[in-house]
Amino acid sequence: VGSMIGPGSKVGTVVSELFPMLDVERVPGELLFLMGTRLGFGGASLTAGAGVSSKLQLFNPADSGKLVTITKVFLSSNTTQILIFNNEDASRGAAIGPGEFRDTRGSPGEPTSATIFFQLDASVLPSAGRLSVIADQTITLEDENGVVVLQPGTGWTLSALTLATQITVTFFWRERVAEQSELNL
Repeated sequence: VGSMIGPGSKVGTVVSELFPMLDVERVPGELLFLMGTRLGFGGASLTAGAGVSSKLQLFNPADSGKLVTITKVFLSSNTTQILIFNNEDASRGAAIGPGEFRDTRGSPGEPTSATIFFQLDASVLPSAGRLSVIADQTITLEDENGVVVLQPGTGWTLSALTLATQITVTFFWRERVAEQSELNL
């Protein structure tokens, strides 16, 4: 292998054949299940009436015992506007329901721990961040390390700053049992 280094080297393609390699940074999705991590997804579209703001939240219940890592979020609105987001330590409004697991090897019909909530009211969230969206254009927030990591009893909320508009949000996440040392006690 050492003598193959140089222009047009085959080292990159040969090394993995000669020596077993495990990429610990990008574990394939099919192995996550074997490691105790479940992949979930879910979302909703919400339209607010006059004088009301739409809010959607992914919430990790306090009794879940899980860490939920949001890895990707698709966002859109029927209006060009600002969406604000914030971490919260309480569920917001009413539950739409849990998400679904993307890996069907677990118990069929088993709900995710993470639950999607919605709220329609005139309140404005405190803003940890803002996103500009263009009408009917989908934007994606994505980070393999996690857009947000939710410990039990916390949620991540997105809210339309413009009243009487529609927002559509789809969350993709990982959830696994939290180690005691990871929990904020």
